[in-house]
Amino acid sequence: MELNTSCCEVVTMPNEIDLGYRPIANGLLGLIDYYSIIFQNKELVKKEGEFRHQRLSLILELIDAIAIPEDLMIELKSAIVAAWRLKVPGSTREKRSTEIRMVLCILEQLRTDINLAKGDSSQLFNSQLSLAALKSTALRPMDFEPRKAQEVQDLLDLSMKYLENAEQRCEVDLATA
Repeated sequence: MELNTSCCEVVTMPNEIDLGYRPIANGLLGLIDYYSIIFQNKELVKKEGEFRHQRLSLILELIDAIAIPEDLMIELKSAIVAAWRLKVPGSTREKRSTEIRMVLCILEQLRTDINLAKGDSSQLFNSQLSLAALKSTALRPMDFEPRKAQEVQDLLDLSMKYLENAEQRCEVDLATA
């Protein structure tokens, strides 16, 4: 099944029937597995450029997986790429090591959230999971060029509002059903 942009309408895809939970969860679990392996590589802490590149790739793929309108997704991803720093001032191996542990913890928390809700087949689940995935990007102002950080924050805020409103519409629809 696939989330239609009009919130709680469901489009059934023939090869996606009886999955037990939404394909968004399957996609996120695949990303979590893939990036957990990458971020567990002991050599990554030594290479700031490679670490920053992998973190950016993870963020962009998480955004690809969430249920927001395509035009907003494209605008958000473009703003992130345009503002992203491959080198962060004051970065050290110790700070990178801490950041890698943070990324791995966030990925495991997202995995836990998905696994706890595996049996949930509601549209509300898609909105909640999309919100959790967007929050798991853990973007910080230091990740961006200072003059471009506000544009990214504005688009993140807009995406969060979209998902929160979708969640509220789904809750209302479920209450009246």
